[in-house]
Amino acid sequence: MATNGNGIKIPFNFASHFYKRSGTAALTNKSKGAGVAIDTADGSRLKFNKAGTVVNLLDTTEYQLKRCTTQLDKATNTTLADITGLTGFSFAAAGVYAFEVNLATTAGASGGVKVAFNYTTMTLTSVEATGIGHVAAAVAVQHSTTTTTQTSFFAQTAAVLHVHLVGSFVVNAAGTLAVQFAQNVSDGTTCSVFVGSWARFARIG
Repeated sequence: MATNGNGIKIPFNFASHFYKRSGTAALTNKSKGAGVAIDTADGSRLKFNKAGTVVNLLDTTEYQLKRCTTQLDKATNTTLADITGLTGFSFAAAGVYAFEVNLATTAGASGGVKVAFNYTTMTLTSVEATGIGHVAAAVAVQHSTTTTTQTSFFAQTAAVLHVHLVGSFVVNAAGTLAVQFAQNVSDGTTCSVFVGSWARFARIG
């Protein structure tokens, strides 16, 4: 039995109201300046802020979400460059990950854009990627299975306003990746990725 705020006793089933974690890994409570984190020896993590609200349900190696924090501009430049904020995503060997990238962009019709992943120490066994680009009155869709670093998952010479990448990959060797951006064709009109663009990766296998 449990007692509510008015002192009334009510039936309470612990098993049906609380998540019970299987396994024997010990829990360790860690005090934080902004709240409390409860970790297990096998990497599971549950975080609370000072108000008691859950702020993170998954370990950072299982789910990663980041946003662009500084606008990236490219003019007369087709060399891929890291998008600030969309770097340092980490991946484990033999892991299977799904991904989604949403970039708010602008580009001249003669320069366009290209978007790729740059791998550091990381190699892929396989990848399935679909790149979708939107201009004012049209949509372009591209498909790629190329595992080589800095392969463009979307590239179009047009006034692209938005790029959306979706897909999954299997990791061979562990490492990190960064989302990169450049002009597709060298042109004097600046192309840009705007602050607030984002990318996320989730382990699915």
